[in-house]
Amino acid sequence: MTPAERLHELSSCAFDKVGFCLSYLVTRKGQVMAKRTIEDSDKSRNIQVSVTGDINLDAMERVMTDVGTELGLIMSHITTLSRKKYPNNRHWHFKEDFKTRGCLDVTYWPEGPLFWITIRNYEPDWVHQAGRKMAALVGERLASNSAAS
Repeated sequence: MTPAERLHELSSCAFDKVGFCLSYLVTRKGQVMAKRTIEDSDKSRNIQVSVTGDINLDAMERVMTDVGTELGLIMSHITTLSRKKYPNNRHWHFKEDFKTRGCLDVTYWPEGPLFWITIRNYEPDWVHQAGRKMAALVGERLASNSAAS
């Protein structure tokens, strides 16, 4: 069976335990691999920003630092999510200031490539507003970076 035939066979969408829609794609090397999309839950919603082209973690970190500064946010924490599900990912926490309640969660997984901002329903208004603004700014930066390449 060719990779394209296998892809066709596996292309139906199934959801895993945490609500990720699994579909499949054929990599440049002809391997079939699962592609994930981030789904909302009853406790949070996710704003997914389209990533085209190759952008490494350091370049995305510069974009996030610039966008956070432009929005007046502090990058309070840099870490990773599950390395099993998202190997080589980077995850950031942004705060309005260190005393204000609320946190904006942002994740980039270059192998997807996936970029998403998670906003929990119980977060204060500033998180919801900053998340929408951040998504728009990151989308603009990524589009201008890919146009410049």
